[in-house]
Amino acid sequence: MFRPVVLILTAIAVVIPTACCRHEVPAENAILMSARQDETTRAVINEKNDLGRQSVSDGAGFGVYGYKTANYNVVGEEIETQVFSNTKVTATGSDDNYNWSYSPLKYWDAVTYYRFVAYWPHTSETPSVDEEYVSHNETNHIITLRNLPCWQEVDSSENDWLISTSRKYASQYITQDNGYVRFHFQHLLARIEIKAWYWGREEKKPEITELSIGNSTYKVPADTAKTTVSRDYATALSSNSWGSITYANSMKLADTTLINAYSDYEDEAPENIDLVCEWLVVPFSATGCPLTLKYKIDGVSFDPVTLDASLGAIESGKKYTLIFKFNTVTNSLVLEELLVKDWVDSGNSYKDVHNW
Repeated sequence: MFRPVVLILTAIAVVIPTACCRHEVPAENAILMSARQDETTRAVINEKNDLGRQSVSDGAGFGVYGYKTANYNVVGEEIETQVFSNTKVTATGSDDNYNWSYSPLKYWDAVTYYRFVAYWPHTSETPSVDEEYVSHNETNHIITLRNLPCWQEVDSSENDWLISTSRKYASQYITQDNGYVRFHFQHLLARIEIKAWYWGREEKKPEITELSIGNSTYKVPADTAKTTVSRDYATALSSNSWGSITYANSMKLADTTLINAYSDYEDEAPENIDLVCEWLVVPFSATGCPLTLKYKIDGVSFDPVTLDASLGAIESGKKYTLIFKFNTVTNSLVLEELLVKDWVDSGNSYKDVHNW
């Protein structure tokens, strides 16, 4: 009489674990994310010079939007599903050993095509009159960073805004990248760096009392101006699209700065050149924009000097270094050198070299 009961219980014991496990997704198919940063010279402006280390230090992170497309190669039958909407990805660990993570963890749909966009630093989607925030058009797959200041003095309060996109089949992410979306961030802003040194009479130190760029003919973004930048991440051909800018006659870059870097030789700069100021700026046309310097030498004021900086078009991800040289015998100055470099030089023998 008891034999049928035993058989029924045995059947139940087999079915339960099978039903429980049938919908589990293997852990190795989790969507993982990372931000590529090379251990060379400065790659990003922040306290740690590295996104992961900065995130470990203060909880900053990057924001991610992403969607998948089923029936990717079937025209008219594509099915799009938003998977990530301003998801914050942060790093935990130590300076030398950290991992990126987000919550809740999502998993690859192996038969679909994915598109992602990431930006640094993560910010809110809540609209604001004055503060930076991000908005997203889910239909057209466009993100927009809003209220970005046109000028940011590099003084530890600036945001070095970055962006990256990635797109391919889930199967490619899984097999080629071990399930990772590896974001290769690029700078949205440009960097302007101004330096100075002098030669002649060492005891007669020069002093920049004011440095400005622009005039009524060649205008520059106003010091309080803000703008937007958008990126369509549905296509690989998309580039950054900048919004309108409010312009002014000039922008003051530096106030009183005493120059201590001295050389005995007119044609040989000292090993360490004094930094006058540095700024992060949005791209704009600086063609024809003059630089005007007011200065003193040995406490005596001289007529302001206006120079053609020859900056041309200020472009995202480029560093512009202007070096001024004072002659304390003739009480004069010249723009000794203008260096324009991409933020990273590739193709070196061993590794990339960052110029940021």
